[in-house]
Amino acid sequence: MFETVTPDQPQERELLVAFYDIDGFAKFADGKPTRTIFDFCRGFFDLTGSIVEAAGGKLIKAIGDAGLVAFEDCDVGVASLHQIRIDGERWLADQGWSLIISVKANFGPVTCGYVGAPTDRRLDIYGVIVNNAAMLKPGPGRFGITAALFKKLSPESQAMFGPLESNPNVYVPVEKAGDAGK
Repeated sequence: MFETVTPDQPQERELLVAFYDIDGFAKFADGKPTRTIFDFCRGFFDLTGSIVEAAGGKLIKAIGDAGLVAFEDCDVGVASLHQIRIDGERWLADQGWSLIISVKANFGPVTCGYVGAPTDRRLDIYGVIVNNAAMLKPGPGRFGITAALFKKLSPESQAMFGPLESNPNVYVPVEKAGDAGK
């Protein structure tokens, strides 16, 4: 997906951008040795990163217990994020932890490129789409998406999302995402 992005050639793309994280992770991590937390997160991202890659997406970065991912195909991306919740929560349970995963996703234009120290640049993505995905508040253990992403999904994928009161997969109105008028 990012093969043509080079350190000197950032590119603009329209992508599904999502964050996923473990609800209650800070409480879980409190008081545990740093190596235990590191090994836990490595195992979590080995699993979730593999799911993303198998679906043609890219794990852009891990930030503590949160992952930032991008996909070109919205339906495949939503299915992959759903799989992260299923397999990730099973993995968490296998580790002896009753924790759940939340997902926040958006779609739109971003700039992809390499940033960092001149000798250590890493792929990243920037844009209001990324910020709005980060600001979504679908609720613990929920899968929230913006109107922009909902519109890009097939009817089959759209059927996964319903009203907050009845479905853990929620369509978050764009104005609640801090993106009024788009």
